[in-house]
Amino acid sequence: MRSRRMDTLSMKRVSTNKITSDIELLNGCADNLVSSDKDIVARGSIYLAGHEIGCWNVRTGSRWSACLTDTHDWIQSNSKDGLKRAIATKVDSQPLPNFS
Repeated sequence: MRSRRMDTLSMKRVSTNKITSDIELLNGCADNLVSSDKDIVARGSIYLAGHEIGCWNVRTGSRWSACLTDTHDWIQSNSKDGLKRAIATKVDSQPLPNFS
């Protein structure tokens, strides 16, 4: 028999995996790269279920970063997929946004 805690963890994992698949990292235009920070090689917006929830960038050396609009927390990862998983985990731990 599974414990209640194990069921909760399993449900959270499924929820986070679903959120990860719904996260899109959309590229910004090339003109958007003109900045004082020359390490940034790409940047854009983060969308969840069709709604913008923050911005992301990648720096030389494959250092991926994201900032969520609601929390202004910076999230770091070494890969695009890792960043999406980290965003999903962060979003999953926050109250659901009101998209209305």
